Amino acid sequence: NSQAKIIETDYSKVDLKEVIGTGRFNFEKLLQSPTWLEIINGEHEAHRTRASDEGGLEDHHDKYAIDSFVYRRRDKPFHPKRLMAFMETVMSPDEDDAHKKKPRNILRSKGFFWLASRPEQMMVWSQAGGLIDLTSGGTWWADTPEENWPEEEIENIKDELRVSQSGDRRQELVFIGVGMDEAYIT
Repeated sequence: NSQAKIIETDYSKVDLKEVIGTGRFNFEKLLQSPTWLEIINGEHEAHRTRASDEGGLEDHHDKYAIDSFVYRRRDKPFHPKRLMAFMETVMSPDEDDAHKKKPRNILRSKGFFWLASRPEQMMVWSQAGGLIDLTSGGTWWADTPEENWPEEEIENIKDELRVSQSGDRRQELVFIGVGMDEAYIT
């Protein structure tokens, strides 16, 4: 984000006045820049480019060797033990990784997923560097009584639930990194 204010910190110590209530976030402007949403929806082919400050296009892959991909799956949930094995192998900072797919190559990953041991809960995945957080993000619409759905979203939710036998349950994770091996990660 070329418009972001960069604040140098030590161990994330920053005056809250610098980041809360600043008025710098513009939701309307965010809605006009849908690249992240297009990527996760699989609608944006040139996902590696962004507008530069000079008004041209800058390719993150060519300039920084940064790439991204989205892992999607609807037919079955992650198995808890296999997910743990993934965390311990692919996401673990083991310097002896013979495949050179160390997590330091995965700079950021985020999204949501379906876990077999918690089938009614949408799980949220957020990873940056060596830190990863897997938490509950609430209940899938398929497991939420219709009377609790937001009125203005009822038709969209019904459409979403018709897409698959699993309703809206799915894995949808974006991986951003350097020299990642998509086949190895997925």
